[in-house]
Amino acid sequence: MEIKDFFTEQLTVEITLLKVNNKKLTKTLLNQFIVSSPFDKSYELKPKAKIFGFVNDKGYWIIWSDVKYIYKFNTKELMKFNLINFDTRLFQLRKIYSLPRLDKMSNDQLYENQYSSISEILSEEELKEITEKQKFLNEFFKELYKKQIFL
Repeated sequence: MEIKDFFTEQLTVEITLLKVNNKKLTKTLLNQFIVSSPFDKSYELKPKAKIFGFVNDKGYWIIWSDVKYIYKFNTKELMKFNLINFDTRLFQLRKIYSLPRLDKMSNDQLYENQYSSISEILSEEELKEITEKQKFLNEFFKELYKKQIFL
């Protein structure tokens, strides 16, 4: 599936002027949206997530829907994942990313390895997975920034 497939070109709303119940999206309405990520803890897009675009209001907010509700999510939370490199410490990675093997580690193991770099702890396959997800996020942002919604 290509990145463009996750974005919607047209629904019952206009992309550049988002309307909810036939009313223009305003700052007041934006402030009422629930904050929720369109991604799960492994940085996979949620199955029903459709991205409308982003709003620039005290940060860049992704505006998205799961068909039932409309949500907002601050892009700075996603940027944290893109800042991971192989020198990142294990404890820093665990704050923002979920890997099954790390989730299964005992507290003692985690404590012993918390200051180790992820390149010392993770397998080559796990490091590749992170790199691939970072590439996906970069493509996601390239597409997202073409779809600004104006209030």
